[in-house]
Amino acid sequence: GWLVGGVLEKATGQSLDQLMQKYLVEPLQLDGAYFGTPANELDRVARLIIQPKPEKPASTQVEKPKKPQTRKSSLSEKMITWTGQDPQDFQDAMIPKGMKHLSFFSDEGLQAVIPAANGTFTANSLAKIYAM
Repeated sequence: GWLVGGVLEKATGQSLDQLMQKYLVEPLQLDGAYFGTPANELDRVARLIIQPKPEKPASTQVEKPKKPQTRKSSLSEKMITWTGQDPQDFQDAMIPKGMKHLSFFSDEGLQAVIPAANGTFTANSLAKIYAM
């Protein structure tokens, strides 16, 4: 998404949103297809509702101090380490600052143009695009 969107924008001099309107939305008469949801369309977006974690009942027993748990390295982390790189450096390079705290379901997240991650579509619009 990022790469294709960037190439299209540089090659045409138009934004991804303009290109999407011109080549998908208008010809297919889509009723809702966005990369960067307009403010007046936010009320149409179904939002993910995150359930709060249930609170644990207070224990009457004295709990033993928990040992710190060590997380197992993933295969990709092992491969990065094998090449002599620090996995944290790789993560810092691949995840833009602030992205760990961005909610893709917040108004700000939905209005951002992130072609690799946050297109919003009506079911009919998405079906028409896939049917092409």
